[in-house]
Amino acid sequence: PGEYFCALDASGRRFDADQRPELSKGTVEFVAPTEYMVRPPMPPSYFFLIDVSVSAVRSGLLEVVAKTIKSCLDDLLGFPRTQIGFLTFDSTLHFHNFKSSLSQPQMMVVADLDDVFLPLPDDLLVNLVDSRHVVESFLDNLPNMFQDNVNVESALGPALKAAFMVMGQIGGKLLVFQSTLPSLGIGRLRLRGDDVRAYGTDKEHILRIPEDPFYKQMAAEFTKNQIAVDIFSLSDKYCDIASLGSLAKYTGGQVYHYPSFQATTHGEKLKHELSRDLTRETAWESVMRIRCGKGFRFYAQLHVYHLPIYFLAC
Repeated sequence: PGEYFCALDASGRRFDADQRPELSKGTVEFVAPTEYMVRPPMPPSYFFLIDVSVSAVRSGLLEVVAKTIKSCLDDLLGFPRTQIGFLTFDSTLHFHNFKSSLSQPQMMVVADLDDVFLPLPDDLLVNLVDSRHVVESFLDNLPNMFQDNVNVESALGPALKAAFMVMGQIGGKLLVFQSTLPSLGIGRLRLRGDDVRAYGTDKEHILRIPEDPFYKQMAAEFTKNQIAVDIFSLSDKYCDIASLGSLAKYTGGQVYHYPSFQATTHGEKLKHELSRDLTRETAWESVMRIRCGKGFRFYAQLHVYHLPIYFLAC
């Protein structure tokens, strides 16, 4: 690349040779033995949690997300082993059966938020090659499926529990699209920050502290099972990023925040960032061996496998 070029000195050496270790230091790579592996390599998996409440419908979120995901299917990592799945939610959870023998997906609704269960043991996370036609049919119809939805509630917490049940044995990448403050079931959050007198005072920092430990606890479970979480927060109202951000912070994921999201204004930005997130180089189930003296503690998106092995989600 052009920015890597540098002028030469009188002896023909680059002026920045001493500042670039890659020009003078060598590296060596070793093939890691099986004891470095948590388990045999799993197929790269992508699971999408999509808020379909009225705010998501009216903002145009569903159409942008559906079209972008469909355009990226050929570029998802891991072909031909790639697995994919979707769960939509508002005040209930909507599971989608993508069995390859179907011509279009089947939707199953779970309304019990206190005792979440999987209505199907299989076919909620499927091989993309085998079920490509079913997945594309779902993405084509997603905006129309909920176009008349007037539900204003969000059961994000139970939806996360369901996603964990689907992905727990395989791991992978979980992408959450949230447009309404979680209001039902475990992990529901309340409106904070409506007292303007707190701003600019010692009480303001409280708004940056997660309100509910549920999201940090879920992040620990996700990391333990090799699941990384990316949060796309696209709300026109308060959404408590401090609490929801724990999911990404402790799993090696990322938070994308779009205040007052409208597809006409922010659609291209969302399309670009979602495409980049889905197709960029990704390390799956990373393992790190650390050797250090006693008294050291780690602070990162890690989970202890067995000392001195730590593993990270993708």
